Amino acid sequence: MHGFRLDVETHIITAAATSVQNLTKCIRGIGIEIDDLILEPLAAAEAVLEPEEKLDGVMMADIGGSTTDIAYLKITQFVSHPSCRSAVTRFPAIFPSDSG
Repeated sequence: MHGFRLDVETHIITAAATSVQNLTKCIRGIGIEIDDLILEPLAAAEAVLEPEEKLDGVMMADIGGSTTDIAYLKITQFVSHPSCRSAVTRFPAIFPSDSG
């Protein structure tokens, strides 16, 4: 077998090594063992999506206290991860309530 070309689709996630090491050390210091680290939108998708939804393809918004992460998943493959600094604290300005 001979090959002349290799194609690969990847999603590279970077983080400061000292930050990851400090976080790991703190968590282990309180007696919790860490099996692996996972990108937050992937963890949220694993927690709330049904297998059929992942196979069909889905866009999931994780609305947090300081950021909103949007994950695009298709056939259990992570496609994209845009994030914005808009979260729960800004929703009243974006979506005013009818009660006032």
